[in-house]
Amino acid sequence: MKTALTTGLFLALVCWGQAMEITIDSMEALQWKHRIILVLTDGRDKDSSTQMLTEAQGDLEERHVLWFCADADSVATNYRAPLPSDLQPAGIQRYRRAPKAETEVILIGKDGGVKYRGPKLNLEEIFALIDSMPMRRLEMAPPPRPQKGP
Repeated sequence: MKTALTTGLFLALVCWGQAMEITIDSMEALQWKHRIILVLTDGRDKDSSTQMLTEAQGDLEERHVLWFCADADSVATNYRAPLPSDLQPAGIQRYRRAPKAETEVILIGKDGGVKYRGPKLNLEEIFALIDSMPMRRLEMAPPPRPQKGP
């Protein structure tokens, strides 16, 4: 009985959490929960970038990363809920600084600040940068050991 109750509560929390994600209406709602990788392309690099990010999904999940590969017409992503308007193809382009004919990769930290801009997707470099961040170091730290009583 206790196991069934625990399982029921767990499933209810998971469903509630998924329902909460569906109501997200802007990228700012992801702040403090996820790091974001934006790959803005003219379409040529989109498929290879999407494949590279899909293959690295385990490493990305470990680092709380959502990714969005966008060209002028569509967005590929690992985000599982409907995309808010600022992550639709037109809205996501507001992050672009490079000319539209070039690929631009942007890493946005959990605090909402831009941490990296580059001309190509280099996951090793991005992972090293993420792993050097203070918040990520706290995430990787082993849990504190319980104190022994007197």
